[in-house]
Amino acid sequence: MNIDFLKKIGHMVLDRPMDWYLDKRSMSRIKKHLDSLEERKKTLPIKVAYVVQMPEVWDKQQPVYEAMAKDERFDVSFIIVPKYDFQNNKIGEYGRERKFFHKKYPDAKFLLAINKSGELINIAKYKFDYIFYERPYDIYLPDTLKASKVCRISKVCYVPYVTHDSADKGRIFNRDFYRHVYMGFTNSEIFCRNLKKSFSEKNLKYHKFVNLGYPILDICRTLEDIPHDKKCIMWAPRWAFTKEIGGSHFLDYKDEMLDFALDNKSVDIVERPHPLMFPNIIKTGIMSENEVQNYKKKCEENCIKFDNNMMIEDSFKKTDILISDWSSILWLFFYTGKPIIYCPCDVELSEELDEIVKLMYIAESWEDVKRILDDLLNGNDYMKEQREHYLELQKNKYNDATGSILEFVYDDFTSQ
Repeated sequence: MNIDFLKKIGHMVLDRPMDWYLDKRSMSRIKKHLDSLEERKKTLPIKVAYVVQMPEVWDKQQPVYEAMAKDERFDVSFIIVPKYDFQNNKIGEYGRERKFFHKKYPDAKFLLAINKSGELINIAKYKFDYIFYERPYDIYLPDTLKASKVCRISKVCYVPYVTHDSADKGRIFNRDFYRHVYMGFTNSEIFCRNLKKSFSEKNLKYHKFVNLGYPILDICRTLEDIPHDKKCIMWAPRWAFTKEIGGSHFLDYKDEMLDFALDNKSVDIVERPHPLMFPNIIKTGIMSENEVQNYKKKCEENCIKFDNNMMIEDSFKKTDILISDWSSILWLFFYTGKPIIYCPCDVELSEELDEIVKLMYIAESWEDVKRILDDLLNGNDYMKEQREHYLELQKNKYNDATGSILEFVYDDFTSQ
């Protein structure tokens, strides 16, 4: 019997009744909070908080936060959550996430999700009007900051940290998070439609899903390169090796990349694996921690550098060519106008991603990667004009995504 058919039947029999119940429960929580706002006096500034935990994905929220911080209509704060310890499946200790945000925004307002005594933040006492999340995963957050709890006392907002690039045929990933979202800013017209279809008309009275553009793309479009003597190649392998969720070419190409670096000393090679790639490799036993350390040592010996920039856009300024698996990085780097070597996967791509993949160089093997690199390093970028034409057409599609999000929030607040 067809496995896809069985999955579909299983979804109808098991998932749909549970989704209906959980959606109804979340709708009730959001409705109760919205009803309570009718008794509350609307006064500016609008109190907004950003729940942050992973500096590597902050770039997606950054344009909106910084615009709000400069706008007197808004009063913004950070709620810093300690990093998640994936090895032990628990929230870890404060470290670089706290240092990163304090250094980047020394004059900002900061709250700690967990204080020195280990007590969780009582978010209710701060009376935030809106709380923005950086990722759609309650599992990595302390109990009092889970969207399922926060939706009772504030309006949950989300600007995606990833692009929705699979042809999911209407199935919504992270539905368990989205059911608590009052204001969801999508980065895809298709995903926005699918979100709306997945919730009943009654539920949609308590969810505002809109596609106003993706603020980070405005930044990538206007990045200015930092002058550098050598051509620079960035390799961005994916974290997961399961083909059903994209797979990774890291194991396929890691030794070849070492050899290439050894033979091409006139070129800088930077490796930027997904932050979870090495932890996942160790946890699943694909490589031991010792083997990972030995590999990193070999990279150092062969002049391959690991990119330590928290914000990938800073690295783009010195990158000439990107080699990448299926990832949101494809969108970001594509908007710089520079060439991409795409290592394809078995996942069926969304129409939107497929449109730009056609303007990338496709490498089905290491031999393809090597051949395309040789061409590009010799100045033969055959698709440059096609990319430039596409990006020119996109300029006016979403005019000022960041400003549009701010106005959407303001209009919602003033119309309560």
